[in-house]
Amino acid sequence: MNGTLGFLEEVVNHKEGVQSSTIAAALSCEPRGIGRRLIDVNAVLKSFGFKFENVYDNSKRLAEGGRVYIPKQDAAAALEAVKRKTGSG
Repeated sequence: MNGTLGFLEEVVNHKEGVQSSTIAAALSCEPRGIGRRLIDVNAVLKSFGFKFENVYDNSKRLAEGGRVYIPKQDAAAALEAVKRKTGSG
Protein backbone atom coordinates (compact mmCIF):
# COMPACT_ATOMS: atom_id res chain seq x y z
CA MET A 1 0.00 0.00 0.00
CA ASN A 2 2.84 2.41 0.81
CA GLY A 3 4.45 1.73 -2.57
CA THR A 4 1.18 2.58 -4.27
CA LEU A 5 0.93 5.77 -2.23
CA GLY A 6 4.48 6.81 -3.17
CA PHE A 7 3.87 5.98 -6.82
CA LEU A 8 0.64 7.98 -6.98
CA GLU A 9 2.17 10.97 -5.19
CA GLU A 10 4.97 11.13 -7.76
CA VAL A 11 2.62 10.73 -10.72
CA VAL A 12 0.09 13.30 -9.46
CA ASN A 13 2.77 15.83 -8.51
CA HIS A 14 4.36 15.73 -11.97
CA LYS A 15 1.63 16.76 -14.41
CA GLU A 16 4.09 16.73 -17.31
CA GLY A 17 5.21 13.19 -16.45
CA VAL A 18 7.80 11.60 -14.20
CA GLN A 19 10.75 9.48 -15.29
CA SER A 20 11.15 5.84 -14.40
CA SER A 21 14.15 6.51 -12.13
CA THR A 22 11.93 8.60 -9.83
CA ILE A 23 9.19 5.95 -9.95
CA ALA A 24 11.73 3.27 -9.03
CA ALA A 25 12.74 5.30 -5.97
CA ALA A 26 9.08 5.73 -4.96
CA LEU A 27 8.56 1.97 -5.30
CA SER A 28 11.84 1.15 -3.50
CA CYS A 29 13.22 -0.89 -6.38
CA GLU A 30 15.70 -0.75 -9.22
CA PRO A 31 14.42 0.67 -12.52
CA ARG A 32 14.43 -2.83 -14.01
CA GLY A 33 12.12 -4.00 -11.21
CA ILE A 34 9.35 -1.48 -11.83
CA GLY A 35 7.22 -3.93 -13.81
CA ARG A 36 6.84 -6.33 -10.92
CA ARG A 37 6.05 -3.53 -8.49
CA LEU A 38 3.48 -2.08 -10.87
CA ILE A 39 1.63 -5.39 -10.78
CA ASP A 40 1.14 -4.76 -7.05
CA VAL A 41 0.21 -1.11 -7.63
CA ASN A 42 -2.34 -2.10 -10.25
CA ALA A 43 -3.84 -4.70 -7.89
CA VAL A 44 -4.28 -2.03 -5.20
CA LEU A 45 -5.82 0.37 -7.72
CA LYS A 46 -8.22 -2.36 -8.84
CA SER A 47 -9.23 -3.05 -5.23
CA PHE A 48 -10.28 0.61 -4.98
CA GLY A 49 -12.26 0.38 -8.21
CA PHE A 50 -9.75 2.16 -10.46
CA LYS A 51 -8.43 0.91 -13.78
CA PHE A 52 -4.76 1.71 -14.19
CA GLU A 53 -5.50 2.81 -17.78
CA ASN A 54 -7.42 5.74 -16.28
CA VAL A 55 -4.84 6.54 -13.60
CA TYR A 56 -1.54 6.70 -15.49
CA ASP A 57 0.00 6.30 -18.92
CA ASN A 58 3.46 4.81 -19.28
CA SER A 59 3.57 4.36 -23.04
CA LYS A 60 5.92 7.30 -23.66
CA ARG A 61 9.64 6.56 -23.64
CA LEU A 62 12.59 8.91 -23.54
CA ALA A 63 15.56 8.08 -25.73
CA GLU A 64 17.85 7.25 -22.82
CA GLY A 65 15.73 7.97 -19.78
CA GLY A 66 13.33 5.05 -19.86
CA ARG A 67 9.58 5.38 -19.52
CA VAL A 68 7.69 8.48 -18.49
CA TYR A 69 4.63 8.06 -16.26
CA ILE A 70 1.94 10.64 -17.01
CA PRO A 71 -1.14 11.16 -14.81
CA LYS A 72 -4.56 10.60 -16.33
CA GLN A 73 -8.05 11.68 -15.25
CA ASP A 74 -8.41 9.38 -12.21
CA ALA A 75 -4.91 9.87 -10.76
CA ALA A 76 -5.85 12.45 -8.11
CA ALA A 77 -8.94 10.51 -7.03
CA ALA A 78 -6.91 7.30 -6.72
CA LEU A 79 -4.31 9.13 -4.62
CA GLU A 80 -6.99 10.46 -2.27
CA ALA A 81 -8.56 7.00 -1.89
CA VAL A 82 -5.19 5.43 -1.00
CA LYS A 83 -4.38 8.29 1.39
CA ARG A 84 -7.67 7.75 3.23
CA LYS A 85 -7.01 4.02 3.52
CA THR A 86 -3.47 4.48 4.83
CA GLY A 87 -4.37 7.40 7.08
CA SER A 88 -1.91 9.66 5.24
CA GLY A 89 -4.36 12.33 4.24
